[in-house]
Amino acid sequence: MSSIERPRLSVSRRREFVLAGLEIFVFLLTSGLLAYLSEIHSWGSFGVILFVALILVVLLTILRVGPVAAYLRNLERREFELGQRFSSLGGAKFYNMQIAEEQNDRNEETQRVIRGATVMYLLANSAASYVDPGIWRHWPSVRDRLNHGATLNILLLDPLSEDKRVRDQLNTAGEAPDSKFKFPVFIELYNTFQNVHIRFVRENVYCSLFFSQDAMFYDPYHLGRFHDRIERMFCLKFLSMETGTGTISYYAVLKRHFDALWLMSTDFEDYFDQNSQIISTLIPSSLTIRRRHRIRDLEEG
Repeated sequence: MSSIERPRLSVSRRREFVLAGLEIFVFLLTSGLLAYLSEIHSWGSFGVILFVALILVVLLTILRVGPVAAYLRNLERREFELGQRFSSLGGAKFYNMQIAEEQNDRNEETQRVIRGATVMYLLANSAASYVDPGIWRHWPSVRDRLNHGATLNILLLDPLSEDKRVRDQLNTAGEAPDSKFKFPVFIELYNTFQNVHIRFVRENVYCSLFFSQDAMFYDPYHLGRFHDRIERMFCLKFLSMETGTGTISYYAVLKRHFDALWLMSTDFEDYFDQNSQIISTLIPSSLTIRRRHRIRDLEEG
């Protein structure tokens, strides 16, 4: 669909001046004629002139506001069509993350989705907003659902990968790794909740995803810096839904993205075994993982 063209200012301004001038001329001419006709008590002619003047004013007004009205109608129609296309594949809400009010709306809606979740999925760089008690943004809601038996599947960009190093270098001006990523937080989470599953993937994490069985929040990842850090641009909310033949919902596509990354990822315990020397320097010596694999192996043996 072609884009809606705004009325050209130079032409529309000249048109407004001409029409405004005609309105003034009609007003002055009508006022003079009506004054004269009232003096000579020619009320029949007075009524005719008044009627004609009203028609001219209405016509001039229509001519003056017509292009603006047409533009607004086209804009409204285009917004409706875009909304229909967006919602037909599960699009529910757009959040501009550069506006504080919309960030708050997004956080409130995320917590509402969490409260109704029976299963939760999270793809992220640090996951701090969801699982770090020190940040406390979504953690109370997530913890409550975990205590009520909901499952949480966390897929993290490997903090030791090249992809993560590049993001950290841009985001911190090369000064330090991501301060929001904390190994102890994930160890405590893994040790406390058997219904939490954590894996690490080294590449192809193009976005942050949080979703339940009903709805998803999608934040695209990029490397564009603003004020010496990578800023979030926008977030989209998608609904889980069935679509017509030959189409697939946004939710379903990104769920498949998560599933593909999950299959190529490394399990939490295996990851720690493979990187134990590095990780041991980043956590307290007293903090260890409560092994599930070993217990499972013993039970199966």
